[in-house]
Amino acid sequence: AWQIVLYCIAGFVLILVPFAMMYYEAQDPDQKSILEQIKPALIYTIVAFFIFVILLIILWLTIGTANIDYYKYIGNPVNAAPSAVTYGFASDSSSDTLEVKVSFFVYLCALMSVVGWIVFFLFAGVGLVAFPMDFIRNFRDRPKPINGAEYAMKKVEIAKETQVLIEAGKKLDEKSNKNSRKHRKAVAGFKRQVNQLERYYEKLEISYRQKGGQLLMAILQLILGCLGVVLSVAWILHIILYNAAKVTPFLNNMFIAMDNAFQLFGVLAYGAFAFYLLWCVVKGCTKVGVNLLLFTVYPMEVNKTLMNAFVFNTGLILITSVTVVEFCANSFDQYAANTSVNALFTVYATKLKYLGYVLKYFQYPLLAISFLSLLWLLICPQRKVEEDEDDD
Repeated sequence: AWQIVLYCIAGFVLILVPFAMMYYEAQDPDQKSILEQIKPALIYTIVAFFIFVILLIILWLTIGTANIDYYKYIGNPVNAAPSAVTYGFASDSSSDTLEVKVSFFVYLCALMSVVGWIVFFLFAGVGLVAFPMDFIRNFRDRPKPINGAEYAMKKVEIAKETQVLIEAGKKLDEKSNKNSRKHRKAVAGFKRQVNQLERYYEKLEISYRQKGGQLLMAILQLILGCLGVVLSVAWILHIILYNAAKVTPFLNNMFIAMDNAFQLFGVLAYGAFAFYLLWCVVKGCTKVGVNLLLFTVYPMEVNKTLMNAFVFNTGLILITSVTVVEFCANSFDQYAANTSVNALFTVYATKLKYLGYVLKYFQYPLLAISFLSLLWLLICPQRKVEEDEDDD
């Protein structure tokens, strides 16, 4: 079952998602034929696929071995006594390392997990902090009822800000060097300001026309924020106490105790912790892209999500899902002992030459990113975009 699932993920990540992403990015209202979208998307997908496959095959053939530690026992027959007919055994043991050539499937899973870790440690690290904090802040800053005078005054402010943004947009459109990194960063900052103004206007409309909106939704956000705090703290403590220090099994014991109470409780809790990491990845991606303006952000909003946003976030979740499976298998190895996924990642993948170091030690940068994110969001929760400068 795991082979089918992981091969399907590889097919989506390497073929379907890149093709769909390039297909929708190449969409142009003035295009004459759909082939103008298909051709560049197909070329990009084929080139990227063959580069990955060639790299995978070369690495698998050259360093696709796992060094597995084991104990060997040596027994020597000895007489129980000089005149005795029976024999006893004097045994001795020593540790050794067995070098095993892994299968192509195992190496594919390990390489996908390594690629996923490159984005996972950053986005999940930020998301572990940003997820609960954003929900709690949304409750704190929820729309509150306002009167007509306040509504009119704030609409005047929005109109002024809109005019400023229109002028800024015209200046950006008139720039000559539109392919420079500085210009792309300025455009990303402009889009963020427009998005913030739209959200502010929507919040204003809810405050006046709906008298603050539904209180139940705000309470639900508070509950999700508090639950996120519990899950984030539990994950961070587990990484420190078990993954790093091996002081206590921590969450492993909790899952086992829940299974002893009822068989499905432990499985549900395991799944909740795993899916929470994926949710943190999406939140972290949005948070990093919006605040640092490093890349194009594809937010998911009800009735406002474009198809390329769906495709991008699908690819992000798929590539990091392999990393989440590997990370959970190693973090909860006592609870998931003697399972196929435990053997795949704990026995073989983490013991691979070179790749194993990434799977073992990238969790420590994840912790560091989480602590830095906590400081960043506490000190400057709303980062202001710098005023536009000329690119010339």
